Amino acid sequence: MIPARNGADVLSLREKKTIHRNALRILAEVGLQIEHAEMRDALAAYGLTVDSSKQRVYFPTDLVEAYLAGCPRIDWSTRVPELSVTMPTFIGYYLDPDSGEYREWTPELLDRYWTLARNLPEVQGMSMLGCAINVPAAVEPLYERFYCWKYGAYPGGTLHPFSSAEAIWDLTQAYAELKGKTPAEVFTGCCFMMSPLRFAAEEAKQFWYWAQRGMKVSLSNMTTAGLTAPATIAGQVTLHAAEKIAIYIIRHALYGTQEFYLMTAMAPADMRSAGRPCARPESAIANMMMASMARWYGVGTYGQSGMTDAKEPSQEVAAQRMMGALANLLAGADATFHIGQLSTDYVFSPLQAVLDNEYAGALQRFRKSFAVTDESIGVEMIKEVGPGGLYIDHQHTLDHFRDEFWHPDIWQRDQFNAWDIAGRKSDVAIALDRYHAIMDNPKPGNQFTEEEERTLLAIIHKSGKLIV
Repeated sequence: MIPARNGADVLSLREKKTIHRNALRILAEVGLQIEHAEMRDALAAYGLTVDSSKQRVYFPTDLVEAYLAGCPRIDWSTRVPELSVTMPTFIGYYLDPDSGEYREWTPELLDRYWTLARNLPEVQGMSMLGCAINVPAAVEPLYERFYCWKYGAYPGGTLHPFSSAEAIWDLTQAYAELKGKTPAEVFTGCCFMMSPLRFAAEEAKQFWYWAQRGMKVSLSNMTTAGLTAPATIAGQVTLHAAEKIAIYIIRHALYGTQEFYLMTAMAPADMRSAGRPCARPESAIANMMMASMARWYGVGTYGQSGMTDAKEPSQEVAAQRMMGALANLLAGADATFHIGQLSTDYVFSPLQAVLDNEYAGALQRFRKSFAVTDESIGVEMIKEVGPGGLYIDHQHTLDHFRDEFWHPDIWQRDQFNAWDIAGRKSDVAIALDRYHAIMDNPKPGNQFTEEEERTLLAIIHKSGKLIV
């Protein structure tokens, strides 16, 4: 077997060197604003150049090059990109598949949405960042974890407001004890840098707090061309790469981990509204460019893809999802496919999730390895069948078609007459039927015993009274 795709390299060697050289200049000459004195002191001890009067940390080029040279490498000649199919939930609206109503999230709707996720064959996991259900801000990170643990989803790791930190720690320790695990095994936490080139006080304080407790917090960046990055795709990619290098060096200084992975979340600004549409072609191009940089560095890469700006199920969804995901896979980058998610990450549609599950299955086939051998080509069979013959009843066909062909569940597989006789159902109508069939006999979702639920809710309720 060979990789289905070795990856389209969209940058020349000269262009890669130009992006890298300018990323080094950004780190050395502009640096990163870090609004946390103790973190700046730790980075100074690590070897970075610090100007505390400006809250600025500079990354010497020699240090950066030495760090990158010491990171583990992967073999791009054998790389097969991964497609991660997940069903995430954020703060926003549930799009009712029957009424078309945009509804506020409730615990019952969240359970129903993730129950659908568990019953869709392509879905590899569910997650939630922030608490989709409307709760006071002080306890939002606690309820995020509670509902994810309860229904078997992955907590995105909201840490703000900082005043909730002790309560998050208490909840994490209690859950770990209930499940017979260590706090580090169940803890999740994430922070985002405030592009461009700023580690703001609140996020830096959260990152530092958890580092002191031996808990690793993911640190990410998102850039918007024309707003928080240059309007040119090359400028955005270079700034994004510089921030990513800085992130991994900070993690090395505080955690001791030496790694480099180009995870990208890049989009252009809409210059009429100053919004951040996530599914424009510029995002796909930027992801392909970053995949070329990852190939040159010899590291892995994942690009945020499979996104849509559409507000309801439509042709726009399919076109935008496929454009983003295929661009990543063709470039050899890992890709994400967030099924059910509309309006970037503000609307969540069970009907769209069923449709997206079909898209995801087709994409998984696209990235699947294939064999080029004498046996797979089958010249002896071709000789046996001869001119004008058929292959449908040959043993070679029986041996291979199940693995070689993807078999759709919703996409049309009948000719017009058969479709006409069957009732002329569209993909949306079939998806709605599939949704109801799943939800009429769902797999159970609650992961908690009554005692476990009481224990964790008691901590949340107590913390809610103490947090200001």
